[in-house]
Amino acid sequence: MTTDFKEEIKLKENNKQIDNFKFENISLIKKLEIAEKRELEAKMLEDKLRSELHELRLQWRQSVKELEVLQKELRECKISRQEMESQLKRFEREIIKYKGQIEALEMDRRRVDAIIKQTTLERNALNKSLNTMERENSELQKYCRSLQSQVERLEQDGDERAEQLFKRKIINLETELTKIGQQSKQLEHLVQKESSKLH
Repeated sequence: MTTDFKEEIKLKENNKQIDNFKFENISLIKKLEIAEKRELEAKMLEDKLRSELHELRLQWRQSVKELEVLQKELRECKISRQEMESQLKRFEREIIKYKGQIEALEMDRRRVDAIIKQTTLERNALNKSLNTMERENSELQKYCRSLQSQVERLEQDGDERAEQLFKRKIINLETELTKIGQQSKQLEHLVQKESSKLH
């Protein structure tokens, strides 16, 4: 083989290697571009995931705050419920107490009504007795005046024994009239006292 032929073969091999290198280089460049693209996509995805993670953390913190607020409100509601239950029990006790007081007042009212009714009956009876005593007093006064007239006539007739007898009768009648007058005053005082109680 001549030197030129060898050089030509060598040149062809070199060109072939160069072509192979170029092809490999192009392939590597494409792979690099793909890798860079994937890296960029991965970076974008990472940024997106980081952003989402940050947003989720913010949401989680907000949820924790809201949960704390809800727990606080729940505790306050429980306290308010306990206070309301305590107030309800106190109101129930007061209602029972007031019912007892109302029943006692009702019993007092019925007792007072009975006393008023009894007092009215007694006052009517006293008024009736007073009227009877006044009538009897009037009749006794008439009888006393009649006896005095008889005494005067007897004095005129001079019958001393009869006169003394009639005088004793008059004294007895006057004593009886005095007693009746005192009883009448006592009854009037009692009637006035009962009337003042009713008013």
